Amino acid sequence: MTEITEVAYQSIRSLNDNYLLEYSPPNKHLPYSSIQITLRKPLPPNLVAELIESEVHKWIAKFPITTMVAAFHPNDDCYDLTEVRASSLYVCYFDKAETLLKATWEREVKEPAEVYFPQGDPKGYFAHLAITKKFNPEKERNKLRKQVRFMKFTVLIWFAIIPAAYEIANYLGPKWLSLLVCIYGLFKAAKTGLKTWGILHPTSAEIAKRKVEEKKNHYYYHCERNPQGFLRIKGENFDKDAENKFSSEIDLLQSSQQAQDNS
Repeated sequence: MTEITEVAYQSIRSLNDNYLLEYSPPNKHLPYSSIQITLRKPLPPNLVAELIESEVHKWIAKFPITTMVAAFHPNDDCYDLTEVRASSLYVCYFDKAETLLKATWEREVKEPAEVYFPQGDPKGYFAHLAITKKFNPEKERNKLRKQVRFMKFTVLIWFAIIPAAYEIANYLGPKWLSLLVCIYGLFKAAKTGLKTWGILHPTSAEIAKRKVEEKKNHYYYHCERNPQGFLRIKGENFDKDAENKFSSEIDLLQSSQQAQDNS
């Protein structure tokens, strides 16, 4: 496959009566354009397929490069169109000569669906879009190396250097340091004993923390007894989060459009 640009362009969002469309240009990790159509209200599969076919041809007229399209519910579940089409993914691409537009619902594209601007965007398709990120593989690798080194250093301090320093201080340190360590240990033991006998009452923060732990243990107990129910609830929560996120995006786009209209 042709190596593509290391520049990521901002996606384009379009809000319609019953769906939100997001067009994403190619980037380092996805070597073709993609269109995600999220329907606000459910439609029959045949109408969804027709909507996909109609939209992709509009966008490929603006940006004549390989484009893949799929439709989604508000909870990010992909529409299943296998009853009316060969798959749920629609692909528009050009032949090797980059002249003939082809489209298919087949999962396997027989001819290479290459993006043919290897170093940047020479045809200027996305020149008007903002650049969201420039991919620098070497910089990303160096960043990862630094994170790994920091984690190793932190683990070394906590599990090697601090225990060793404590033992050395006990053995070779002055008597006053050993006395401080002993006093601290006695203080912790006395505090635990007073709490156990009810003489020393826990603070409000400790009570709140204990209640949270009790709830976690209670939930864990019932989740262990009914793992299928837990998976169902988790799925429902994920769906709800996705739907809330989608509603927020719709509200934001509507507010933005209203502001543009007023101006």
